[in-house]
Amino acid sequence: MREPVFNPGGIAALVVIIGTLAFCFWYGSYVRSWIDSGSWWLLALAGVAPFVLGYFVGDARDREDYHRIFNWLARKFGSR
Repeated sequence: MREPVFNPGGIAALVVIIGTLAFCFWYGSYVRSWIDSGSWWLLALAGVAPFVLGYFVGDARDREDYHRIFNWLARKFGSR
C-alpha cells in the first residue's frame, strides 16, 4: 500500500478542504458558462483536462494507474 503524498492534520486539513471546494466552485462556474454558450468542445476539454494534467503532473506510480485504465479500455473495446 502506498503512503499518502500529502497527509495534513488539523488546520492544514481544513485549509486543503476549503481550497479544494473553492476550486471546484470556480471551475464549475466556467463549465456552466460553457454549457450555456453551447461550446461543446470546451466542455469536452474541461472533462478531459484534469485527467491529462494528472497524468503529466503525477509521478511514475500514478502513471501506472493510468496505464492500467488505458489497457482495460483497450481490452474492453477489442484493440488488444
